[in-house]
Amino acid sequence: GINAEYGISPVAIPTVLKFMEKQPREIAYEAHRTKVRSQRLSATKLSELPVFKKYCPGEPSCKLYIKNINFKCVTEARLREVFQPYYTFHGGSVDIRYMTRGQMKGQAFVTLPSVEAAQEARDDCHGYVLEDKPMAVMFAKSK
Repeated sequence: GINAEYGISPVAIPTVLKFMEKQPREIAYEAHRTKVRSQRLSATKLSELPVFKKYCPGEPSCKLYIKNINFKCVTEARLREVFQPYYTFHGGSVDIRYMTRGQMKGQAFVTLPSVEAAQEARDDCHGYVLEDKPMAVMFAKSK
């Protein structure tokens, strides 16, 4: 049988199956992170833009504040595409508050399931060019 042929002990089968289930999710997550990182501006280019001049990443938390979103063409669904993999991989539900009107237009708050997920999203998405505008991503200030 398969067990004898591949030398897998019956006790190890649940562990092997669990690993095999996880792999596609990890592969998809890493592919998303690589794609996002490849489509962001360099730190040098960002520092030349006025919106990034006084950039400060903030104190790590589960909530991110995003500004410089091209509100004329970016929808909440599009923002969700960018941030959803961080929820899916780390577990948790999507919580995006996107402002498209008033003084706060072009800004959003994204709450992630953990500080680790938020750190990865901030590291990857800061400077990501979405609809011709690089996003400024930082940790939200706590109330």
